[in-house]
Amino acid sequence: MIASCDILIANLSPFRGPEPDSGTVWEVGYAQGLGKKVLAYSSDVRTLKERTQAMLQLGASGTDQEGMVIEDFGLTHNLMFAHLVVSDSLEGCLRECGKDEKEKL
Repeated sequence: MIASCDILIANLSPFRGPEPDSGTVWEVGYAQGLGKKVLAYSSDVRTLKERTQAMLQLGASGTDQEGMVIEDFGLTHNLMFAHLVVSDSLEGCLRECGKDEKEKL
């Protein structure tokens, strides 16, 4: 299905933790590898650091319980995916798809 699509719209909302579903992340990478246009949305637009701190009940130290640094680029997702997120909802993402298609005309 991905190989035959024109555009992939991915839900990168947190899934069982602060990060998106790993299967969805794989599909996004696969689609990008095929040269497909990929847009994404996420219901949680806090930064990755804020989400991780909240879900793990961490303070403002910037590290987890094991002393590992939490990625802090001020982005909503991992650096490789953050710029794919164009909306906080599927509807908003579809509007962005429509804008892109109108610009092609």
